[in-house]
Amino acid sequence: MAGLDIHGREIPDTHPDTGERITLFELRKFKIQRWENLVKLVGNVAYVNYQDLLLSSIKIIQRIVDEFGSWFDDTKVPEHVPDKKYVRKCITPEPFSDNELTVMNSNIDWSVEALAGYERNNFFVPE
Repeated sequence: MAGLDIHGREIPDTHPDTGERITLFELRKFKIQRWENLVKLVGNVAYVNYQDLLLSSIKIIQRIVDEFGSWFDDTKVPEHVPDKKYVRKCITPEPFSDNELTVMNSNIDWSVEALAGYERNNFFVPE
């Protein structure tokens, strides 16, 4: 699997520290762990998942303002309801095939993914 994506295509991923060829899954794990180390250094970090931002952008922005403050006085983000025709049902353009799920679940470290707010087999956007 080194240097291959979930479709078996070659990708030129290398470990940022060692230069060793690694899988897409190992690279993602490294990046999430690197972000976790950043949290220890700077303190004010918020993970924002792309699908959450699409579905609840105003709620996410308000939560960030509430947590970290704002440069503006009395900041209140206006209410917004996303247009359902532009929100996907799945977090990817298409649902994963059984084969793709098998490859992902045998290579992804879900405990590390949980640090960034992702859960095993939770690929669908709530209604």
